[in-house]
Amino acid sequence: MKYIPIKDCKNISLNHHALIEASAGTGKTYTIENLVTRFLMERDDLSVENILLVTYTEKATCELKIRIRENLEKLIYENLENKKKTQKLKAALDAFDTSSIYTIHGFCNTVLSDFAFESRTLFKRELINDHSLFEQMLKEQMRKDWANVFGDDFNDILTLSGFNEKRENFLSMIVNIAARVYKPNVGDILLPDFENQDFYSLKSNLIKKLIEIKDILSCEPLFSQCYEKLNINSRTKKSLKEKIVTPLEGFFQKMEDTKVDFTSLSELIDQIKSAKTSDIKGIDTLIPVKWLKKGNNITVCPNLEKIVEKVKTLINLYTNLVYFLCIWSIKKLVKDTAFKKTENGWISYDDMLLNVDLALNSANSTTLLTKLRQKYKVAFVDEFQDTDPIQWRIFKKIFLEQPSGKDQNLLFLIGDPKQAIYSFRGADIFVYLDAKKEMEFLSENKKANLYTLAENWRSTPDLVEIFNKLFICDLWFGNETSDVFSINYKDVMSPGEKNLLESIKEDNSLRPALNIIDLRDCDSLSAAKPYLAKFITDEIIHIIHKSKIKIAKKDSEDSKIRDINYGDICVLVRGKPDIKALEPEFIQKNIPYSFYKKPGLFISLEAEYLNILFCAIADPEDMSNVKKALLTPFFNCTTGDLYKFDTLSVFHPIKKILFLWNRYAEEKKISTLFKSIMEESGIIFRDSGSIGWERTVTNYNQLLEFLEIEAYSGNLDFN
Repeated sequence: MKYIPIKDCKNISLNHHALIEASAGTGKTYTIENLVTRFLMERDDLSVENILLVTYTEKATCELKIRIRENLEKLIYENLENKKKTQKLKAALDAFDTSSIYTIHGFCNTVLSDFAFESRTLFKRELINDHSLFEQMLKEQMRKDWANVFGDDFNDILTLSGFNEKRENFLSMIVNIAARVYKPNVGDILLPDFENQDFYSLKSNLIKKLIEIKDILSCEPLFSQCYEKLNINSRTKKSLKEKIVTPLEGFFQKMEDTKVDFTSLSELIDQIKSAKTSDIKGIDTLIPVKWLKKGNNITVCPNLEKIVEKVKTLINLYTNLVYFLCIWSIKKLVKDTAFKKTENGWISYDDMLLNVDLALNSANSTTLLTKLRQKYKVAFVDEFQDTDPIQWRIFKKIFLEQPSGKDQNLLFLIGDPKQAIYSFRGADIFVYLDAKKEMEFLSENKKANLYTLAENWRSTPDLVEIFNKLFICDLWFGNETSDVFSINYKDVMSPGEKNLLESIKEDNSLRPALNIIDLRDCDSLSAAKPYLAKFITDEIIHIIHKSKIKIAKKDSEDSKIRDINYGDICVLVRGKPDIKALEPEFIQKNIPYSFYKKPGLFISLEAEYLNILFCAIADPEDMSNVKKALLTPFFNCTTGDLYKFDTLSVFHPIKKILFLWNRYAEEKKISTLFKSIMEESGIIFRDSGSIGWERTVTNYNQLLEFLEIEAYSGNLDFN
């Protein structure tokens, strides 16, 4: 299937659905914001509220809002001579607060709130934490149901499930699957499926199978004696007898007719599963594949194949019993929790998606679908690789499954399938591939276009080239000749070093674009982590102090070329635990750093200072709050200055800046306010040379960034 490489988003059609595959650094957000403004300028039937943008995080929604607003302002200035365009753009800017830019949960919550009658949901619902409720309901289930339902088998089912050995892990698994994974309303099935069988009947079947195997093993000559006569490699034979044959006979010799020692049975099955010869595992290893020169003499062990098949069946029955309590509890927990939520008018974030999906696919969905299609003429789904099956069902239903003869709503899917490997929030690469297949089908019927953003504006040409060579290998993402389950990597181009927003002008680091670290000498992962941490910090020191790397912005003068600094370096880790080895190395080698999402940010001194300042900004005539704020680092004041404050003129810089900030707050110009706080207070310059200042500034920036996202996404103010 042909994908059209795009260097200029003006070449993207506004008349068809589209799938846009965008690798990192190829201008995905830039493309989205410009497509939105193109729709507003080129389609007279569209206003800003008719365009839906859904992205992954609150931070991303905030960024989109800011960038689209700024783009509208820029276009108004550029089109002053065109009154018609200017009028349309100004109308869009004036109505920008009605724009539909959401996370997926924000969009679904809006649908349920704005169309409560059509979606048959409550007008008022209380948002709850799913995980906490599921934990509470599981405890109630354990107390009320387990012993009553399983009766005399209660101890056996606890033993089989592993509850007695790993209680916390077992309960945590039930809650996580019930709360985050298992969605029966959209067709999820838990395996093994017991087909309405109860534990007692499954246990009875297992006991019958044990008796059958015992009867066979009790026949003369013994199974082990027969197996010894097989013409197979003596070492293989000895190993299999030790791992399977002898333990098997030993277990059944001790077994009483109807009483089962499930602990011993579990140990036996684990022992059997651990056996391996060539590519064969488990009980199947007993049946010879290679014979000695004497040839095949399987007749000397007449019950071999029968025993193997019966042991296979036994293992399957045992596995069903092992998972019975877990699966039974999950199904009941999901059902009971859903009833509890309905009874109390509660809703969680995941419920928002499920409720919208149910409403769109119910027998009475026509009115809701009609109203959504009338409101949202165009939809952009950003970071589509992070979409789960329910989200895809929602967008597919609204925008692609329209009755023939109706006005065409448009759906733009934008994402990077390579990033789906991270499986954020249940994201599923097969969902992406299903959507891709749908778009390719529409493309064949001239209803959709397939694009790739062709140029990486973030990386050096050398890095782009080496990753093209690396990722084109079938072992990574496959290519256009690979099977339907491959992502199919497509080469990305570089616009050239001189066209990048920032480029490397000089580099004496003696390091190529891609470096691979060999950790094979480390005995374990725990041993590798400190070694890797030391290597990383040594490389950072080398890059900063020895590499003589110089960086320049596009078209900058030689006088503005700067040396590389610590702020240009980013260390990506798989998870927070990997930070533990790095932080001591950073501290020991005096490397300034910021830890994104570090715990404790909201109980830091910087958070306390901002809280005090915001109280003063909210009411600059409240002298108590104002004087507290004067003693924060945002003002260069001493306690002695507090006595003079009342006598200061209203035109004094401190009073002027406080009232200016108050005006920004009242007008909800949050971005402008936060920028002014950091710059016009002088805080980022006053103590810039002090120890730990980089950490302090980072804390302020992270706090203000979070608050800005919350303010814009929730339309919040200072009251």
